[in-house]
Amino acid sequence: DTLGLVRAGGTGCGSSSPTVELHGPALSTGGPVPAQVAEEAEGQVWLYFPLQTALGEAEAAMRLQGAQAMLPLGARQGELELRLDRVEGGVDAAALRDAATRSAATLAQARDAWAGGAFRLVQGDGRLVGEVLLRPDQAPLVAVYDRTWWTGGLVWSDRAEDGPDILLSFPVEPALRGEEGLLRLNVPTSTAVVPADVLPTELDRRLALVPGVVTDAEREATMAAARVEADQAEADALVGLARVLAVRARDEEGVCRPWQQVDPTLAEVLVGYDVQVEDDGGRCVVDVEPELPQHRRRLRVRVGPEGVLPAEADPP
Repeated sequence: DTLGLVRAGGTGCGSSSPTVELHGPALSTGGPVPAQVAEEAEGQVWLYFPLQTALGEAEAAMRLQGAQAMLPLGARQGELELRLDRVEGGVDAAALRDAATRSAATLAQARDAWAGGAFRLVQGDGRLVGEVLLRPDQAPLVAVYDRTWWTGGLVWSDRAEDGPDILLSFPVEPALRGEEGLLRLNVPTSTAVVPADVLPTELDRRLALVPGVVTDAEREATMAAARVEADQAEADALVGLARVLAVRARDEEGVCRPWQQVDPTLAEVLVGYDVQVEDDGGRCVVDVEPELPQHRRRLRVRVGPEGVLPAEADPP
């Protein structure tokens, strides 16, 4: 869907006045534009040129190397890169005009969407998992609601800029060590990245920013379904783990050991829970309850080797 043309001044890219023309979904040079050339490594040339995006003009940097051209669209290195085949020779004029027409249409739509500021967060299977409201005179509002994290509705967020990315930080559950939620909204690709670390990683989650509002009824129904799904996932994982602990806790002398002695590597998994192992009629049982009830840390359960046990009655 992206087509471009690099015209070198004189006899090569190292000469004066090269131009770039590039047209893709929601990004375009609008025609030939002058480019600055830098050779930063042997066989690797970078072209710097103005590029129109949904939020105005930005400076783009395209790397030419071998048979490929690479245009980074995200602020973090290696993230959201547009890769194009590099072919020597001209470009069909009709194809270039057609690409420019399509690009202008998608760019106009993207500008309208970002001017409106209302986006639905949609995961790869098409499911709604949150929303973002960007307003010019107020702090952005964010809501996330799926099995992994939860705001309980729309909440205020802090906004920062990082190149082509808008960073939104906001209170979220679970907050096991006081951390906040973070979304990186990439303007050129209309993608919301949930980063797992400072640098891009395969553990990052990508969501589509789809223009549109979420109705109150739709939000409530989606949140209710997300709560059920999260609670079930928590129960499935926690009960299975507690059963294993209940079996392995008894040592050769018949003493029920604390979970830290059974498997200290579980510290990361059990953060946010109070977990106690005790002897109950000759068997080890595991009592689990959240230190602070919150999303994915809501289950209070008593588990023995055979599975979930009735909770102990509270004293009268």
